[in-house]
Amino acid sequence: MKNSRLGAVIVFGGAATALVACSSSETRTDPLVPTSTVAGTTATATVAGPVTGTPVTSGTTLTATTAPGTTGSTTTGAAVTTTTGAAVTSSTGAAVTTTTGAGGATGATVATAAATTAGAGTCVGTGPATAAVPITPAEGWVQCNTTEPIGIQGAFYTYGDEDTSTITPADFSAAADICVSGTIGASSADTWGAGVGFNLNQAEGSETKNPWNATAAGISGISFTIDTLPTGGLVRMISESGDADYCVEITTAGAQTVLFSETSADCWEAGGAAPDATTLTAVKWQVAAVTAEYPFDFCISAVSAVP
Repeated sequence: MKNSRLGAVIVFGGAATALVACSSSETRTDPLVPTSTVAGTTATATVAGPVTGTPVTSGTTLTATTAPGTTGSTTTGAAVTTTTGAAVTSSTGAAVTTTTGAGGATGATVATAAATTAGAGTCVGTGPATAAVPITPAEGWVQCNTTEPIGIQGAFYTYGDEDTSTITPADFSAAADICVSGTIGASSADTWGAGVGFNLNQAEGSETKNPWNATAAGISGISFTIDTLPTGGLVRMISESGDADYCVEITTAGAQTVLFSETSADCWEAGGAAPDATTLTAVKWQVAAVTAEYPFDFCISAVSAVP
């Protein structure tokens, strides 16, 4: 971050002294240089060399006495005030881990956290979108300034049940693409599957998922490409709003668009309500458990928020 700095030079009695001012974004303490007063005497003396005065603070007048030597007269040095600024340091945010994924079709989610970049600050959109806005992570993190004007920021992560399902990678901090693989266990009370997702409004340096207002951002859904679907398995796209999941089944591979209004609570049953689009927190792709165990291996790409 660049900080503006102001400097000034004050001249008293022929001597120039710099006044240093720190930028407004820095915290500083300005201890004064210790004050000393040198008393002078007036004498008839022999001048053996140049006569100088010693700077002092607080406007104290310094009187200097000539060195012994040939006959001469004394010289009085002018008062000089010097202000010294203390060294300052700027702070940086600490590296953190992102919030975990939440919720599945059944059971509780145990998520694998993804590490975010260091720093601090929140993401704020500048206005409603008039065209699709790409959501492109770098080392598993979607940065606010890449999603203008809608203000999406957060981590991509994986999550899953803690019984028999598996999913890799643990996070995307070293991944160039959003690709996952693993095994989904047979459905049971504790086995419901695994998934991959990203948070919509997460501040750097925080583990908290905050609500994101898709309506205010002018966004109605998500477009993406899934390169393949698991044989004998089931994939759902989920809109997370508050603490609840709203889903829709993905039945074909390739490029597609899912509107938030097309996702619903308990989507495996008819009549589920759509999410509140003003309080969305995440978008996820869940690989759901069925009656038999099955493997999966797919990539999610070309993710965009669409008006």
